[in-house]
Amino acid sequence: MAKVVGVVRFFSIVLFLGILGMIYAYLPVKVQLLPEGDLQVDRATFFYGTASLFLIVNIVFVVITRTLEKSLRRVSENLFAWLKAGSPVLNVYITLLVGFIGVINNSVDVSPSSYAYLNFLGPIIVLTWIGGLLYLVFKAKGVPTEG
Repeated sequence: MAKVVGVVRFFSIVLFLGILGMIYAYLPVKVQLLPEGDLQVDRATFFYGTASLFLIVNIVFVVITRTLEKSLRRVSENLFAWLKAGSPVLNVYITLLVGFIGVINNSVDVSPSSYAYLNFLGPIIVLTWIGGLLYLVFKAKGVPTEG
């Protein structure tokens, strides 16, 4: 399972880099971060800030998984795979946010409200990932489930 998560992580990195590159190519000089508001940053600041956030999230998860690898594998291989899945989950979340900011700054008449689901999809994915931990914990304790 951990190998599958590694492949998913690789594809989430490729997806992020592709989306960030495509969005960056079409961004104006001043990037608007909110649909209605005056919060703006420079195009380069947005690019490097987003790339830095992405890099920090991935480095933190690599450090955490390498630190806890032996102890988690002793407990459960599935728990270790769950922890490794945190990086791709957050990678997809950041990618969705970058995509939405790209929609906000689109010069064509595209309504950001049509893509508001991108803001909700990320937290839903994160909550599903956390729900997976609850499932693994209750499954490991042998708590009877209805059915």
